[in-house]
Amino acid sequence: MNAVLFAYQQLGYIFLKELLLNGFEVKAVVTHADNPSEKIWFPSVEKLAESNNIPVFEAGNPKILEEIQKIKPDVIFSAMFRKIIPLEIINFPRLGSFNLHPSLLPKYRGRCPANWVLVNGEKETGLTIHKMTQTPDAGEILSQTKIDISQDDTIASLYNKFADAAPDLIRQTLEKIKNDKINLTPQDENNASSFGARTPEDGLFSWNDKAVKIHNLIRAVTHPYPGAFCKDAGKKLFIWRSAPSNMDLKDTKPSQIISTVPLTVATGYGALELKRLQWESESEYCAKDFVETYKIKTGDFITKELQ
Repeated sequence: MNAVLFAYQQLGYIFLKELLLNGFEVKAVVTHADNPSEKIWFPSVEKLAESNNIPVFEAGNPKILEEIQKIKPDVIFSAMFRKIIPLEIINFPRLGSFNLHPSLLPKYRGRCPANWVLVNGEKETGLTIHKMTQTPDAGEILSQTKIDISQDDTIASLYNKFADAAPDLIRQTLEKIKNDKINLTPQDENNASSFGARTPEDGLFSWNDKAVKIHNLIRAVTHPYPGAFCKDAGKKLFIWRSAPSNMDLKDTKPSQIISTVPLTVATGYGALELKRLQWESESEYCAKDFVETYKIKTGDFITKELQ
């Protein structure tokens, strides 16, 4: 069975690997050029395709439609592709086009769903393979799996959970397609939600916020993402790891340090333990070394600006 894959990032790599392992003849791969300003933490879809003698096209290449018309793929797949694929392409294959989306659709359609579920403190998410339609992430569902989210999960550990769950889901889906058992379930629009792209500046938080809200943002945008930060005199203080604390906030103000062992700060509601920190353009430290390096004392303010 002939296929074309539009893919990038870790899940795109896994999807290509599973196509090759499960008897699909991948005739072409469309992917993105790596952005020099982005930390590339995931394996290369392009290199995997090239090592298997699969033609590779960069996203936006005007010859893609022409090549697909020549190839006449039975099916098109997409995984973590960052551009909307034109209708004339997704409507071309005889069996249809299917996308792997990292959320439990219809919830968290759109961009950055893995970050958003952590920002919003969700307890579960998942992976969904759905038919591609004119409206992104709104097509009928072919297969889906749930993934639990713990309070300690970060964006990195959540992507590891995606990577663990994806192969089985993809294999099951490919079997359905090969055996002509494509049974689709419409999405419930009453439960649909959609979120937009995030930028590094969306990592800014205020110590006036609740501790759990700050913690959720920190774990959602920690490494390999740009990080959550507050400011002092215009300089960013990045918090890379944290944990909500039960320490007493009596007679404290937001941003005030109520303990140095462990390093714990008062917020607008609740206390937050800070585990890894970094002043902009300086070294990253564990809390103990941060306290020693910057001579932090109980009663100080971690930053004077509250935003």
